[in-house]
Amino acid sequence: MGVVGAELPAQSGPPLTEFELSVGERKILQFKRKPQITAVAELVWNAVDANATEGDVELRRSSMQAITEVVVTDNGHGMTPGRARTAFQAYGTTWKTTRTHTEGGERILHGRNGEGRLFAFALGDQLTWESAAWESNDFGELRPEPG
Repeated sequence: MGVVGAELPAQSGPPLTEFELSVGERKILQFKRKPQITAVAELVWNAVDANATEGDVELRRSSMQAITEVVVTDNGHGMTPGRARTAFQAYGTTWKTTRTHTEGGERILHGRNGEGRLFAFALGDQLTWESAAWESNDFGELRPEPG
């Protein structure tokens, strides 16, 4: 799930895990020049690759009707803190490089280059990704992945 904007909703679950995206300024500038619609499409493709069956793109506007935030939400499998840390701290890497289908083999994967999330820089300078993932314990119960 990708969220582009500065404001975060009130936290209602386990503590957030925060870390910085590690990618060079030249690479960020390259992605800032990408078409904005491509950036939104890449965020939606990430939802599809996460086996989402529902997704929503919301354009939040100012009182003057200027777009101030682009929010993409979905019901995909989400990212655990460990997977998110790997995805965002190592540019160009993705779990998708060794797979052809989504988790559970439901769909053919779209992304393979580990760059899709960086297309969001075409939408703005303040980017936030929020994700929730579930893990199973020894009893087969699902619970939120710890942060």
